[in-house]
Amino acid sequence: FTYVDTGADTFAQDGLSAGPLSADSSYCYRVLTRGRYADARLAGFGLLENYSQIQCAAPIDSTRPCAPALRVDSLDCASLSAESLCNQTSFANRLTWQLQAAPGCDVNVLRYRIYYARYEQDELTRLDSVAAPG
Repeated sequence: FTYVDTGADTFAQDGLSAGPLSADSSYCYRVLTRGRYADARLAGFGLLENYSQIQCAAPIDSTRPCAPALRVDSLDCASLSAESLCNQTSFANRLTWQLQAAPGCDVNVLRYRIYYARYEQDELTRLDSVAAPG
């Protein structure tokens, strides 16, 4: 008997997973073979089953995510009058972004983490995490 792997999936119960693999999970497999001895003197053994060793592996994802194109709608402080600030207690800049597909990066982004620092040389502090659109 010679096994030839054609790459085709011909067995429905073989554990095929059409969904994406998770980089933080391990996937384990083992093979069950069934057969009989061809020698008539050993026919009494009947159908024999043999399991292979268990082999586990985890996918390695080394493709970095595509960077989004960020737009900041900043508050124009110069346009504000002293009177308009009297009842104002909070101010905000609006961040919007769009995913930019590019060669060598992965567009399958799960979340964006938003960091802030008052000055460029300051250490970044994580403010929030939001789901990627789509």
